[in-house]
Amino acid sequence: LCQGPGFWNIPESESAQAAVLAMKPPCDFELLDPSQFDLACEVLADFADVKSRSTWNHSLLVAETSAAIAERVGLAGPEVTRIRRAALVHDLGKAAIPVGILDKGEALSAEEWESFRLHPYYTERALSRVGPLSGLAADAGAHHERLDGAGYYRQSGGDQIPMGGRIIAVADRFSILSQSGAAPDVGQALSAMKPLIGSAFDADCYEALLAAQGRKTTARLRPRVVGDLTDREIEVLRLVCSGSTNRQIAQTLVLSSKTVEHHLEHVYNKLGVTSRTAAGVFAVQNGLAI
Repeated sequence: LCQGPGFWNIPESESAQAAVLAMKPPCDFELLDPSQFDLACEVLADFADVKSRSTWNHSLLVAETSAAIAERVGLAGPEVTRIRRAALVHDLGKAAIPVGILDKGEALSAEEWESFRLHPYYTERALSRVGPLSGLAADAGAHHERLDGAGYYRQSGGDQIPMGGRIIAVADRFSILSQSGAAPDVGQALSAMKPLIGSAFDADCYEALLAAQGRKTTARLRPRVVGDLTDREIEVLRLVCSGSTNRQIAQTLVLSSKTVEHHLEHVYNKLGVTSRTAAGVFAVQNGLAI
């Protein structure tokens, strides 16, 4: 097919999406069943979060908090559900950001910051191009906007920011602050956000966040299990997942190839697996993959 005349002109055309979809083989599965919509969004949440160890479970926590805020500001059930789904996929655009930037947190150079601040744009663009998800795009893409217009990527302000975007912005920042560090501190996170009410965050959303504290957690968080791996073994495992050979791992970590072999042997023994593929599956399931 790819050898046919004009095939490689398709990616450059305005109708690329329709042309590519027309090439897919026959399939019984065409449209997402409504009962599977939330599960599909959760899969996308994991896809976004698995790229960096620091963001494991982040989107699930943001979704739960967003739903709690939406309920307490008086939104109707269907709107609460829609905002929860938008929160699940709010960081989908991080798939386009290099993992080295994501792992640096807020210690970014000016160039890295410009790259990072595009992830809401990528989120909104991806969602808007998928029919069933297009209704989530505007809210998901606005999760880093601020009321004073100093946010990103659009630098929208005030009433230009949809309510869903305001809710997810509060939930996102709360999740980041309350889950950071060795000993997460909810009170400290709330205190850090309070001075930003009215400039960055919507006051009603913040008050709803306060009212939601103490609620029972309902999110099905993915367990993080490292199988008693050492930090060095985790580094080796992550590079295995990236497709690096033993020699490349040795060069990256400044080790001998023999030492890498020993580390891999220990990883296999601790995880109870016998192949790189099985070790990679474990890494993905537990948020250790690059």
